[in-house]
Amino acid sequence: MRRAISQLCGLFGGARGDAAAGVRARVDAFVAALLKPERSVLEELTSPDLSYGHSNGRIENREEFFLTMLEGHSRFLSIELTAQAIKTSGDIAIARHNLYAHTHDKGKEPGTIRIGIMLVWRRECRSWKLLARQAYRLSQ
Repeated sequence: MRRAISQLCGLFGGARGDAAAGVRARVDAFVAALLKPERSVLEELTSPDLSYGHSNGRIENREEFFLTMLEGHSRFLSIELTAQAIKTSGDIAIARHNLYAHTHDKGKEPGTIRIGIMLVWRRECRSWKLLARQAYRLSQ
């Protein structure tokens, strides 16, 4: 079934263009959504199969991630990405970067984080959807 859907997407999905540029634009849109989370935007950017890993080891599915963001359990005040690298292979892309952010999570004092991030994107017909995200601690 997935193969049939993939073939249809190939027929009706439009030109592929520069895949890395498309993924880079989606990463930028995702960062904007982390700063100002709205359910409709998060839904548009993420795959129903999303696996969202935090640097503390906690893993969330798509709905858990939405609730974490929308209820303010994770709240980003600013985000800066550095050392971004994007690699594409067919309908899969991996974006890696370092993230530096000011946060003010629900029930906590404002703080800062500096972590590494790996994002896995999958092309689903006409757009890249976030399939997986894993954060990890960076060595000092």
